Amino acid sequence: DLARQLNIMPYGIEIHEERAAEAAERLSTFHTDTGITPVIPGSYTETKISPQAFSLIYNNPPYVFVDDKNLGRAEYAWLRDTRPLLTIDGLMIWVVPRHMLNHRRAAGYLVSWFRDIQVYKFPEPLYNRFKQIIVFGVRRPHATIGDHEYIEKLRSMGKGEIDIPALPELAEPMYTLPADKPGKFEFRSLFVDPEVARAEALDILNTNAELQAMLLPKSENLSFRPLTPLKVGHLTSIISAGLLNNQMLDDGHEQLLIKGMSYKRKQTSSSREEKEDGGYKIKTSHTEQFVTTITTLHQDGRV
Repeated sequence: DLARQLNIMPYGIEIHEERAAEAAERLSTFHTDTGITPVIPGSYTETKISPQAFSLIYNNPPYVFVDDKNLGRAEYAWLRDTRPLLTIDGLMIWVVPRHMLNHRRAAGYLVSWFRDIQVYKFPEPLYNRFKQIIVFGVRRPHATIGDHEYIEKLRSMGKGEIDIPALPELAEPMYTLPADKPGKFEFRSLFVDPEVARAEALDILNTNAELQAMLLPKSENLSFRPLTPLKVGHLTSIISAGLLNNQMLDDGHEQLLIKGMSYKRKQTSSSREEKEDGGYKIKTSHTEQFVTTITTLHQDGRV
């Protein structure tokens, strides 16, 4: 709903598998022509995203400690690591427990990198459970020396010494999002999901006529019969030379696409022989063996 109201293209990263699948289904309606997977299942640390890619980031990190003592909390790590993904004058929405405002590094980072900061707490009764707050801030072009008094004010809010107002329903917007930044946009995981890759490959194979003509040529798919039956050695030589690559086998019931390859495997073995003087000598043998394999691709994607 937020993406439609603001007329923006939504993307997401979700570490929980089921929530990621649900989010991907919801956001797929926005990405019918982009060719980009809208939701990456996993951690933001395992992604490749263009710098300053987004005009708005809704940052809802896990509420846990991290091993790095300099960071202390995951909430601060997420704020620090995702800030470069936000375009200049873009809006950061940071949803965290109230006590994170008392985190010295987090409070200093907020004031240094963001302007026009607004802090609200969740409406009752939602606030009572986790003491969650929402921090809004507009990214600066560069970090500045943070206002010490304002940093201490945020920390006092985190301690509960200063009351935080509840998030209101406003008739007018508080912020204006910057225009899209032109240039290359990259949003992908560093890892490949085998099921997703297989489904995409099958979809491309079934819908791309040019690829079908290349992989399944009609005019060149000619059968031949050798003058004498081929021996295993002959077949091995043919496969090793790559002459059977991308050839299709058809028995009338099923079609297989085949690819052959040959590689060298080295084996080392050692043996000890006793000498007449009571000593011994070690004999080491190195053996090289050529191994030939055949890979078949079924029409249903099985390999």
